[in-house]
Amino acid sequence: EMKALSGMDGVDIVVNCSDGWEDFLLSQQIARLDGTIVCLGFPGRGLLPPAFNPLDSQYFYDKQLTIRHCGHTPTDGAPSEVRFALKRNLRYLFGLLCDGRLNAETVLGSESRFEDLAAVYEQLSGVFRPGYSVLLRWRA
Repeated sequence: EMKALSGMDGVDIVVNCSDGWEDFLLSQQIARLDGTIVCLGFPGRGLLPPAFNPLDSQYFYDKQLTIRHCGHTPTDGAPSEVRFALKRNLRYLFGLLCDGRLNAETVLGSESRFEDLAAVYEQLSGVFRPGYSVLLRWRA
């Protein structure tokens, strides 16, 4: 069924927003070889242990899946503590822009009103997108 829908043996990235074990298992099943599962939820939180092994070798090892959390983004810290801190990354990118080593048009694909956020997600999820990011205008 997955091959028929996607033309592949699975998907590259699965974003699991659920705490349910069934959804975690489904995430592992639909991810392709070397795929990534991003957990916005906390699999198993408040639930009994699952009836299956959540790190079953047929998914974790055979598919070489990467399972990542997605939550709080550290804003700053010592370089030894946080390798990619948000403030440090933004400072670095801003420096590249100011030095002329990075063209803003390369990074910024378009500009949109925040009310059109659903359309922005559609645009960024497509194969042929105009850029890597969208500037959202929050005020009229």
